[in-house]
Amino acid sequence: MVNKRWKYSKTCVHNVAYHLIWCPKYRRKILIDTIAKDLRELLKLKAKELENDF
Repeated sequence: MVNKRWKYSKTCVHNVAYHLIWCPKYRRKILIDTIAKDLRELLKLKAKELENDF
């Protein structure tokens, strides 16, 4: 069974992970209510899309 977490090539093995940091101007709280909910859903959809690319 092949582990989908790692990608292999002839000379290396790698795993790329992303860590997002959201820092708006003046550190205003803008990721609240529906904006936070919509962003969370969009990020989940993109993660599922990328997961299917392996």
